[in-house]
Amino acid sequence: MASVRVAFYYENLLHEFKPQKSDDGKVFLLGLPMGDVPLDGISVEDLGPIVVAILKSPACYKGKDIGLSAGKLLVEEYAKIMSTISKKIIKDAKMLPEKFEEHGGDHHMGNMFRFYRMKPDRDVEHTRKLHPKIRSFHQWMEEKKEAFKW
Repeated sequence: MASVRVAFYYENLLHEFKPQKSDDGKVFLLGLPMGDVPLDGISVEDLGPIVVAILKSPACYKGKDIGLSAGKLLVEEYAKIMSTISKKIIKDAKMLPEKFEEHGGDHHMGNMFRFYRMKPDRDVEHTRKLHPKIRSFHQWMEEKKEAFKW
């Protein structure tokens, strides 16, 4: 049996981690508590072809941990891509998990980001071999840009 470990879902940016208006209302803040640590990301929609590829090669993956990622970006890089495509000013909220929890963030989500900040083993190249058509965050944003017209 293989263990598949997925990265942060891009789709979280549509709901739980949707950028929020700043107090002055001039910009939107992206509250992903990663500091200066890159965040691995992937679209939920890309997981199916990856799992199928793994299931088609059971001997290759038996007993292995497979860390998936479509790419590693700093929160400020996610914000820049979102700004470019959405035509809104989106900035990194510059928070850490503790500040995230102080401002109403769920403790379990805070722990998830603490884990992500430990840089778990995720292999972008191997993920791309499993699914050559996997989308980058930029590609995903282009496809979902209508959802960011708020």
